[in-house]
Amino acid sequence: MTPTWTADEFEHEVAASELAPALGIDRMQVRRFDVALAGWLRAYGDASTSQPPDPATVPGLHDTPADRSLAASIEDLGTGGPGLYAWSRLLKAEDALWGGRFGWRLTGPLLGRYLEQTEPPTVDPDAALGVIRYFAAGSADSPNSGAFGAIWELAARSGLFEHHERRQAALVAFLDLIERRSFHHTLGDLEGILEAVQDGDGTAHARLRDFHPDNDQGAAIIAGAVMRLVNVRSAASARAAARVLEWLVDAKGREPTERWHRRLEQLGKTVDHATLDAVCSQIADCAHYARHAATGWRDELFWFMWKTGAWYDGRTPRPILEPVS
Repeated sequence: MTPTWTADEFEHEVAASELAPALGIDRMQVRRFDVALAGWLRAYGDASTSQPPDPATVPGLHDTPADRSLAASIEDLGTGGPGLYAWSRLLKAEDALWGGRFGWRLTGPLLGRYLEQTEPPTVDPDAALGVIRYFAAGSADSPNSGAFGAIWELAARSGLFEHHERRQAALVAFLDLIERRSFHHTLGDLEGILEAVQDGDGTAHARLRDFHPDNDQGAAIIAGAVMRLVNVRSAASARAAARVLEWLVDAKGREPTERWHRRLEQLGKTVDHATLDAVCSQIADCAHYARHAATGWRDELFWFMWKTGAWYDGRTPRPILEPVS
């Protein structure tokens, strides 16, 4: 079960004390903002509240003392390091709320306007890396919040991926976030990392080969197996692993499509048949991944992988759960 935070615990979150110096600021500079954010979360995100307030039915929802205090503290911070600090903490609060850590999911109109107000322009690579590490420090990224995409874009705008050591540190931190995610319905972020890693990124390559999701979701477990079987050790092998993942989940419909065949043909130029045989053999042994053990949810990504494995072997996929079209 995801642990619940109180607003006071979020105010004194340990990782935030490391974010401030990473951005070149003293945390006392942002103390007023920390207090205001905790007060705002206390007003709107109390763990005892079963439902979020509805902006359409609650008069003055955006003009409470908590709103005014938070808005004033953000205005005082301005731009630069303090502004980036505020954006990072707001984004992490949104991620935590979507992940159920404050008792309910806070909808965009409440928190989104503050994120828009503090969204940073291009920042330097070291500041971007500080934000990424802040998110990776004990925070389980919610696949529904959009936080991962926001900090990935921040890193891209900063030019961080052009620097060898910073890129490796960032990609490892991003992998830590994905590894701790709850059940999700896409491998797109993992494929993005496979596209970004470069030759010589040995630490990142090793981390990709050692990918083991905490949530025991079948599709993510198979993705880790793919990276080990393809033996990711270079940019080329990382891209090959990404193409394998794209092919595995492209089993739409009742029979192989022209695109599925085309992707398999292209794969044959970079991945040997023995590796594809091993991938599909592992999928065939994992029918128990059809439903996520912890939630009972159907893993549609794994179902597509299951169909690809059967088609590759020239078989008709036997039903392991109700079909996904």
